[in-house]
Amino acid sequence: MDVWGQRVNPIAIGQTSPVGTDQEIGGEDGRCDDDDPSKEHPGHSPQQPSTAVAADHRTHEHHWPFMGEPTTRAIGATMHVRVPEGPRRRIRPALHRSMLGIIIAGGAILRAWFVLRDDFPLNDGGLSFAMIEALGTSHLRLPETVIYDGASIPYAYPPLAFYAARMLADVSGIPVLDTLRFIPLIASVLGLVAFAFFAHTVLRDSVAEIVAVALIACMPISFIWLIMGGGLTRAFGYAFGLLALREAYVISTSRSELAPIRFAALFTLTLLSHIEMAWYVAVSVALLLIAYGRTRAALARTLAAVGGAMLLAAPWWAVVVAHHGLGPFVAAAQAGSPFVQADAGSGAFLLFPILMGICCLALAATGDRRLVLLGWIGTIWLLDVRAFAWMMTIPIALGVGAAAAGLVRRFTDPQSLSGGEAVLLASMNASTERLLNAAALAAVVGLLALTTQSSLGVVSAPIALSADDRAAMQWIASDAPPGSRFLVLTGDAWATDRVEEWFPVLTQHTSVTTPQGTEWLPGRAFHERVVEDTAIQRCAASGADCSTSASSP
Repeated sequence: MDVWGQRVNPIAIGQTSPVGTDQEIGGEDGRCDDDDPSKEHPGHSPQQPSTAVAADHRTHEHHWPFMGEPTTRAIGATMHVRVPEGPRRRIRPALHRSMLGIIIAGGAILRAWFVLRDDFPLNDGGLSFAMIEALGTSHLRLPETVIYDGASIPYAYPPLAFYAARMLADVSGIPVLDTLRFIPLIASVLGLVAFAFFAHTVLRDSVAEIVAVALIACMPISFIWLIMGGGLTRAFGYAFGLLALREAYVISTSRSELAPIRFAALFTLTLLSHIEMAWYVAVSVALLLIAYGRTRAALARTLAAVGGAMLLAAPWWAVVVAHHGLGPFVAAAQAGSPFVQADAGSGAFLLFPILMGICCLALAATGDRRLVLLGWIGTIWLLDVRAFAWMMTIPIALGVGAAAAGLVRRFTDPQSLSGGEAVLLASMNASTERLLNAAALAAVVGLLALTTQSSLGVVSAPIALSADDRAAMQWIASDAPPGSRFLVLTGDAWATDRVEEWFPVLTQHTSVTTPQGTEWLPGRAFHERVVEDTAIQRCAASGADCSTSASSP
């Protein structure tokens, strides 16, 4: 059978393995036990051929995710099978580590170039600034609310990154504005390192790993939202979330006893950092279980780990629930959902996300790497339209890396590809397989083109608040009457409208259409504010008189 570019014959029940090392399925950290030649299994010697033994003859083939090496699992019995020995590497370990180090260093320099070319936090961060200042006012006690843009907003935002910034400012004397420049930068670099660990675990191929890490290191859309002022929380959540996903993958593909403990700790840190990344991890874990971990043991360990994380994060969320109920969390979870952004009365529009969700689950259930990645990308869109552009770079990078490794195999080891690059099922014919490969490749290339286009737009935009804008806001803060309300017209989309977000904290006055902060308010407050602001800014871009379109005081 050809499995993702490698011809391997699965060992059936009662069949003797003629060559190679026998092992039990699943090792620590998702690795095959034969990655460690010193590890022996009871009842047989690694130097001798062994026979797979089971209590009955019911078996099914299990494909190692993201590399596709088949093993055979017996139902109701422990068995030993022959699998490819260790990760498939084509680059010497020393050279592989050096290349990864160079790529990560280059990614760090690129991120630093974006941040250090301006003396002010990139793009957003006004709400984060208000959250950090509120912690200083409360002497590091979790506040009940924060005043932003003239409104009292529940302090329901995960506070870990805010505490880090506040304590760094207090201990070192660094201005809070500078913490919104440097901490996101450092955390985003650590996020790149976390992705390298994640890719190393799931791809198990040096070429695929290097290509995937290089994409995340160099594509601006994959990190630009992490190094902004508001990226303070996003970058923390990204780094912890990727490490948590790595452990979730290990739980789904092995019997590691430590993986659930590590996942619980890392998912706790993700929950305390960024609510969107916590949802992202939770949904991704569910997809991993559907694709690769459909066993009672994997489900039980995952649920226990998630429950442990919720208990560890309880000192934060329990306080928020006690003060405000579940409303802020429900509102935040809905803020980027296509279901909520649709017209509530439009059943036809709502049908599309529902059908798409069913398709994504079906793709994940196949267990085929290509289809799982496509289902993962679709699920990200369903989870949060706002963060789709940068969150989808994770599965895209993994897919491109795996495709690059397949091309390397095609040119360096053509014998391994005889009969087709891979099969989804043993009965699949060659033409269907070629069609599947072509469709997956077209989808990945198309999505990569979209992310590249988005990157070019972000790179060309001046994304820091200018000195002139700051001077104008300082003048308003000193000369405008108390309680003044302003209509800020920039013509920019709300997510990249740095003037609108920074205006409330730098002027101490109200911007009547700023959406930031309303995502924690009940009902459809955020959606309605975004619709209003979008209409007004489009009006401003057209050059018309837009003052009558603004909300009345």
